[in-house]
Amino acid sequence: MTYGELKDYVSRFAIGLQKIGVKKGDVVAIYMSNIPKAFISVYACYRIGAIYNIIFSGFSANALLERIEDTKAVSL
Repeated sequence: MTYGELKDYVSRFAIGLQKIGVKKGDVVAIYMSNIPKAFISVYACYRIGAIYNIIFSGFSANALLERIEDTKAVSL
């Protein structure tokens, strides 16, 4: 992936987040493995001023629930 492609992906994902109602200051829980799409998601959050909370399958169900509830991640 080139830097130009990354910029385009991030821009499109940021627009998508905004279209579903994510705004500056919202917390977005990202449940994804360590792949390029995860980084695109994080950068898209930066771009619109949202806060990201990365969670992954290594957490138990209770730990996932606690992290999502504690950060008050948006539910869309």
